[in-house]
Amino acid sequence: MHRSADRFVTRQPGIESRHSFSYGPHYDPANISFGPLLAFNDERIAPGAGFPEHRHAAIEIATYVVSGQLAHGGPHPSVLRAGETAWLDAAGGVVHSEINASALEPLRFLQSWLVPGTGRVEPLLVPLADREEFPLPSNAFVHVFVVDGSGELPSGARLDAGDAVRCREVRSGSFTAGPDGALLHVWVL
Repeated sequence: MHRSADRFVTRQPGIESRHSFSYGPHYDPANISFGPLLAFNDERIAPGAGFPEHRHAAIEIATYVVSGQLAHGGPHPSVLRAGETAWLDAAGGVVHSEINASALEPLRFLQSWLVPGTGRVEPLLVPLADREEFPLPSNAFVHVFVVDGSGELPSGARLDAGDAVRCREVRSGSFTAGPDGALLHVWVL
């Protein structure tokens, strides 16, 4: 289990990035990846701020917008809105940018980096009402991140917003949403 408070944090003007794995100056040899998942970042961007053009190579990138609007520049420029997901194949190298498209509203997005060739697996976005359950998949690698709300694992451990759990070969059990419900971002790899 990885608590929100234990995640690596990078702060730049107008940007706060919370990293689930080793990232940039935050190096932990025991926390490099989880199966084909190389990075999982929770990005919070102030109005008008963001990441100017930069290069990526040897990864595939999935971006999910939690709130606000993301102006995504690069080979396929677009504006992503809350609830939308974009996939960028950067295996051969790509230059792109990520800027908050609003001059007034903050932006929050989740970005995952995967090993190239993993396949076009899409993250599951699971909204749960009060006490509703989500059966944990029985795949070899399952990464569950609580975007908002809270809930409980089969073990009885409580997860709050920003917490994550990495499951290997789950046999059975469900995540049960707390009294205010939960929004889960789930990778099944």
